Amino acid sequence: MTILFATTDYVGSGKPMTGLPAYLYRVSRALSDMGHTPIIMTLGHHDFYRNDDGIEVYTIYVPSSYYKNKCVGYICDAVSKSRIMNRRIKELSYRRHIDVIQFTSLMGLPLCYTGDIPAVLRLSSYARIAFSTHISVEKTLVETMAFFERHSAKRCVAVYAPCQATADQFGRDAGRKVYVLEPPFQNEVECYDYSLADGLKGKKYIFFFGILSPEKGIGVIAEIIYRFLDAYRDYTFVFAGQPYEVNGIHAHTLLKQRAKEYADRVILFKPLPHEQLYPIIMGAEFIVLPYFNDNLANACLEAMSFAKVVIGTDGGSFEQVIEHGYNGVLCQRNDPEDLLVQLQYVMNLSSEEKCEMEKNAKRRIDLLKPEIAVKKLVRFYGRVLRYRGRNKE
Repeated sequence: MTILFATTDYVGSGKPMTGLPAYLYRVSRALSDMGHTPIIMTLGHHDFYRNDDGIEVYTIYVPSSYYKNKCVGYICDAVSKSRIMNRRIKELSYRRHIDVIQFTSLMGLPLCYTGDIPAVLRLSSYARIAFSTHISVEKTLVETMAFFERHSAKRCVAVYAPCQATADQFGRDAGRKVYVLEPPFQNEVECYDYSLADGLKGKKYIFFFGILSPEKGIGVIAEIIYRFLDAYRDYTFVFAGQPYEVNGIHAHTLLKQRAKEYADRVILFKPLPHEQLYPIIMGAEFIVLPYFNDNLANACLEAMSFAKVVIGTDGGSFEQVIEHGYNGVLCQRNDPEDLLVQLQYVMNLSSEEKCEMEKNAKRRIDLLKPEIAVKKLVRFYGRVLRYRGRNKE
């Protein structure tokens, strides 16, 4: 089977550090190992073709528009990107046999698709969920993005999401059946870089990684960081990720300010490649990810794969893989007091309880091995092809 992945983003060079490229990197290699032929067609900074370890990657440059009005700019960009992407897909289909196309929902990419090849839509995110707080993105723009995402689904035979929360919300809004297929997870790092982790040796630390933004709960952590560090004097709080502004204050500045006299026990890293990130995860006592909403966060899967107890938000898709008190801990969304309560809960776990929770976390992520998760995806493609075949008869 030949599957074309039409996406807004893919790995430029090296290994991926963000969600969508990481997903495509893992699934395309798993499909290739199973004897299928994945092809990547992605938006990028210039037109380019490369063969990436046997996987063809077509990069397409589409210039961005410049409008003061963000909604107008988004609409122009979305239409332009979809139009040019789908023209290139049509050209490629003349030269290559393609069984199925998988579009990302971002930018409403399949909006201009009119081909005969069966297309499926993967909900990489849904704006109404990802930006439900309207903190970083104003409501008008959120609704514009969600409109394009919903209407692009009309061009696709089937729609699926990585988690039930996204599937339910999008399904209600779009009036579509949305399937749930959890993404594959596999640690593709062959050689770790311990240069940063070595600097944390001898420290007991709590670790947050991901974008340091309001939607990822950085403001919530800032609310309780002083009380946590004051109560647990032998602990450090470590952060890794791209810092955004939280209520007009740079995230790094906010965390240091709120820690007050304990600011020296707040350690901040930029976004890290997995080679450097994973050793820090391995050395952490607990992982704290109070994301408001997510689409089955890669960060959660990565942490649990290393048998780490994750504190995630209930209702933010973490509940799909975390059973509170069994293989992780759930806190209430945007609730500093509850986050502190759950931190105190994990800090009081006995070594036996913590060990058991860690083992259970690892077992849950073992269910996402490519030989399990990608086989389900291939069966899904097969059902789509059979459905399309019956409709043509």
